[in-house]
Amino acid sequence: MSTGTTRAGAATKPSSSQRRGLKAARSILGGATDVRAFAAGRVESAKMNTGAWWIVGIFGTVFAFFFLFLHVVLIPGALVLILLFESVKPKRGVAVTGGGVVEFKLSGFNGRPRSVMATTDHGVFFQGRARVVGQRVGLTFGSETILLRQVDYATLLATVPPVPPPQAWGAPGTAAPPPIPPPPPT
Repeated sequence: MSTGTTRAGAATKPSSSQRRGLKAARSILGGATDVRAFAAGRVESAKMNTGAWWIVGIFGTVFAFFFLFLHVVLIPGALVLILLFESVKPKRGVAVTGGGVVEFKLSGFNGRPRSVMATTDHGVFFQGRARVVGQRVGLTFGSETILLRQVDYATLLATVPPVPPPQAWGAPGTAAPPPIPPPPPT
């Protein structure tokens, strides 16, 4: 089962996490939706949200308790810092379907899609909305930009149907444009 190409052009197989994400995306969108490929990325810009403020508040309360009553200074451990990072720069999933592209909120525990956040057309790959950011490619969904690895972007791009070339008016098989009415008399 080939779902894309690498930079060298060789066919690639989806990783086990991509297969699990693809299966979960299909179950969320329903069996009638044709989910062709799935990749996970991270939000480009960090934003403080309710979860991050809860983490800061809980740590601040525990810090104050230990400092005031036990005279001990607490230094945040790796778990607190990881939770804070995952809260302000969350992972997002991107799936290509037959009708467009879907952005998913991913679970913090297993990285599988949890809910649909946004949908857009396949133009997110073509109309200048995809941009290179270092070693990653950014796809813009509304106000969020999701950063994907270039290999994952190539996998998603390989499953997008080709865009038909624009046709001129009056070409064989197309209708002529409506006539332009003359300007009103003055």
